[in-house]
Amino acid sequence: MHATSDWFGIRPYVGFVITSPDKNEKPETQPDYTATTKALLLGGKVRICAPIPYVAPYLEAGLGLSIGAFETYTPDEHIKKSGVIPHIPFSLGLALGRKHLVEFAFTYYFQPSINQFSGAAALGFSFPLKNND
Repeated sequence: MHATSDWFGIRPYVGFVITSPDKNEKPETQPDYTATTKALLLGGKVRICAPIPYVAPYLEAGLGLSIGAFETYTPDEHIKKSGVIPHIPFSLGLALGRKHLVEFAFTYYFQPSINQFSGAAALGFSFPLKNND
């Protein structure tokens, strides 16, 4: 039987996102679109993980805050905010190795109040603070 900690967990996170507009020349007939963010991300996620040895798939979702400056410009809207806004983190990944200390994931942060999302492929390593053999 697997322990609950093998398939369920609560995980805090801290990260950052920095984007800038495309500086390339655009044809005059192409509408101008811009989405920029300079923000610190922090929050918590709940993880559901299949307790499979060596390759364990998982899903994560939660709530967080983005602290920084944001701009979304399209022909239909112009949103410019700074300060603290909520975001929704979501990840789909694999915990790898005998103790699942290596992780590969696709992670996304949805920021509905500014009509933006950011995402990345991420590689992570865990270093236990105490030995639980």
